[in-house]
Amino acid sequence: MIRSGSPKALWCYNFELTARIRSCTALDIFSLDGEVPETKLKGHTADISNICEYDWYEFIMYSDNIAKYPDDRWKLGRYLGPADDVGSAMCYWILRENGEVIPRSTIRGLTEEELLDPVQTAARNSFNNNVITRLGSPATEDDFDPDHLTPTYDQF
Repeated sequence: MIRSGSPKALWCYNFELTARIRSCTALDIFSLDGEVPETKLKGHTADISNICEYDWYEFIMYSDNIAKYPDDRWKLGRYLGPADDVGSAMCYWILRENGEVIPRSTIRGLTEEELLDPVQTAARNSFNNNVITRLGSPATEDDFDPDHLTPTYDQF
């Protein structure tokens, strides 16, 4: 969460996403009999389709149903995880530029052209600045005891 630059005010969404991922992940627990916890609990194969496509706090585009022609209906947002209690199984929590969190089921990742476009880069920077202004700054490693941080390792 530190690496993503997400404000501390949004970490509750990350905890829910992390718990969801963990419940759909094979764990080395004997009593699970080689199953993932959700499968063991519910009796059917766990559906990971709403947690495997986007990364925590990844920039996405969501469909804004309020936008009228000629305004673009696709708006910039940040992915916060599945919205289990709202809408369909493929509904997600999305952070808007004004700091509001909304549920949306029509989202997509950014295209390569959008990632490289200087206008889009400026829009993402503006988005980040607005979110920090409204929700507070992201955590840094200095906010925590070094013993409580996940260690980093050199990759080969």
